[in-house]
Amino acid sequence: MEFKPVTRPARLHLLRMHLFSRPLEVPHRLRAIVRARESSVIVLTVIIGMIAGLAVAAMGEAVGLMHQLFFGLDPGERLSGRSRSIRFGPS
Repeated sequence: MEFKPVTRPARLHLLRMHLFSRPLEVPHRLRAIVRARESSVIVLTVIIGMIAGLAVAAMGEAVGLMHQLFFGLDPGERLSGRSRSIRFGPS
């Protein structure tokens, strides 16, 4: 029987299997706190909502900056409200 070294794609596949085969587990202490008080569920959802809101706001800003960069829009100008033709590239 001949030994063959593991190729790079096979190593990546093994690493992905190792990382993603286990389900995401919440730490026991956090689970105990959430189960002990119902108000902690509300606090947890508020924190998750704030993180989601910040992510959406960051994506909106990124889209606005890309519109300025790609389409030469002025700050605050909307792509759909543009009256002149759109040119691609920096202004």
